[in-house]
Amino acid sequence: MRLLFPELPPELRNAIYAETFDHSAPASSNGLPFVSKAYELAHTSLRITPIHRGNISLLQLQKYKFLEAREYFTQLVANNAELHITIVFKGHVNTFVQEHWNDKVTTHFKKIIKKFPWLSKVKRWDVDVFWKPPARTYGQGKPAVLARIMNGMVGTVLSFQDSSVRSRSGESRVVLHIDKMLACALWHQRLDLGLHCFLTTSVAVKREVREVCLDVEPESSRAAVGAGMVATADSEGGLVAEEVMVTRRILEDGESRWQVPERVAAKGGRWLPDAVWVKLVDHCGASGEISIVKL
Repeated sequence: MRLLFPELPPELRNAIYAETFDHSAPASSNGLPFVSKAYELAHTSLRITPIHRGNISLLQLQKYKFLEAREYFTQLVANNAELHITIVFKGHVNTFVQEHWNDKVTTHFKKIIKKFPWLSKVKRWDVDVFWKPPARTYGQGKPAVLARIMNGMVGTVLSFQDSSVRSRSGESRVVLHIDKMLACALWHQRLDLGLHCFLTTSVAVKREVREVCLDVEPESSRAAVGAGMVATADSEGGLVAEEVMVTRRILEDGESRWQVPERVAAKGGRWLPDAVWVKLVDHCGASGEISIVKL
């Protein structure tokens, strides 16, 4: 095994590694043994992508058998890496079979984790679910069907995080993305999607965030980006995500906190008609300790 710093003790090397972790730096998959994998499943698409904000050059020294590069990778996985999972639900709720989906996803995750066991040790898992079934199916299915499907899918993917990491220091952030058309259908058709049930369902992690977000861009300016992200072109031709948080629930050390936008009291502003916005927030059912967040 080759050495970069043969005279430095492990404690000092670890201190140097920690200094390279910059949480404000752009996220990247470069330097990781596993970069990304996408799957097309019945009714859904799924993408798994690990990211980090560490030193790419030091990570790439692993192929040259440097001890410090291996140590750095171990430190990064434990303290700086995140696993991002994107699910786009685009099928029909009445023909979606949760057990079949779970079996397929379980097979894929087991293969990946067998080859890259460090993925299960990543302490932060982010799950984004984009709810985009055909508009004609909005009023179909049993009450709270969205929550049941969401919780089933999220529970399946999060179950592959190492149980000791999950209970000791695990973090999860689960975001449901809905568009204006679905929000309006929620009001006009008096749908029961089970948003409160989704927000209040928990997994056994140290810190959990669940959130409902609204895509606020008009249909004409949308573009599909990467792993199911929704964005619009800015004045310079770049792509900028356009979403607004509706309600967020944070569960940490057994205590639950809710956050809602400052407009929650009455108005949807430029995003939605006021009555639709209020109904959407009402369906999220924030209660207990609620703080107002400026957008």
